Amino acid sequence: MTDSPSPPTMHFAYTATAPPLEDLSVKQAVPGTLFDAPAVFLVIGNSHCVLAPALQFAELCSCLPPDAEVSASINLDERINRQVTFTTPGVTGTTRIETQPLEAFPGPAEQDIAYRFGVDAYTTISVQSAGYETYHTYPEHDKIVYTHTAVERRRTDGVGVEPSPESPVTLPTNADFHKNG
Repeated sequence: MTDSPSPPTMHFAYTATAPPLEDLSVKQAVPGTLFDAPAVFLVIGNSHCVLAPALQFAELCSCLPPDAEVSASINLDERINRQVTFTTPGVTGTTRIETQPLEAFPGPAEQDIAYRFGVDAYTTISVQSAGYETYHTYPEHDKIVYTHTAVERRRTDGVGVEPSPESPVTLPTNADFHKNG
């Protein structure tokens, strides 16, 4: 009898500022937008990170525990269907997190961003104007982690939050690709 690897624990964190890129193992970085504000969508380690500095929003999904006020952790041993609500200075939002069987994965061709780690092992991101979906496949556990994040601009003055030109998104370079994810 062969022991299969223990299922990973995934941590989700929501903050107003980006995590240090030197702490992430960045595999792929793709520019995009949320509410017409510049954003960058990163595949890291076996996880993902979304950065939108002009909206004061960052989401980090990682195997490492986060240092964040709002976070959630899931273990792939469990059947998960939960929702996390968060607020940053620029947005409010919710992330639905589900574990599903591996056959529920629609495949990498259907996604905006797809990074292949191995046979049937992917992290993918599909971007919408006010949110995104991710899939993390774990063929060794016959599971996927699916997330759907929806964000809304915070209305602090009745007008809403406008992107700030002082908050550009800087894409990481190869020199930024470090450490764990």
